[in-house]
Amino acid sequence: MLFSFSRKKQIEIQSISATALIYGGGGWGNLTDSPVIRKELGSWTAPAALLTAFIMSPAEPLLYADQLTRRPLLIQNGTHDSIIPTVAAKALINTAGDQAKVIWYDSDHVGLDKKHVEVVLKDVITWLDQVNQ
Repeated sequence: MLFSFSRKKQIEIQSISATALIYGGGGWGNLTDSPVIRKELGSWTAPAALLTAFIMSPAEPLLYADQLTRRPLLIQNGTHDSIIPTVAAKALINTAGDQAKVIWYDSDHVGLDKKHVEVVLKDVITWLDQVNQ
């Protein structure tokens, strides 16, 4: 697998037949506005969001999401995610477009909501089996 990033919104992906994005989002400003981040950073949340957006701009998920739809794409998110805000998840889903399969779970972030971990992983495996037949 080869990834090459640049600020010019170019990515070269080889050897990937399908992609599953498990509890992800886009827009660094959105991603840094989660309840967990706000609790930890308090009044530093806004400056941290700006700094993060600047430093992490080459790796901004929204720059690459549309390119992932060249292959089957699964996006999974929790409706009560305390780490990935719903607005960040929806931004990624909207950028990826209608070709992505989207599954919302009535859960917090995967791993924090342990009862959903097995369900989420089974869904990924089932989906990968279906698209790789």
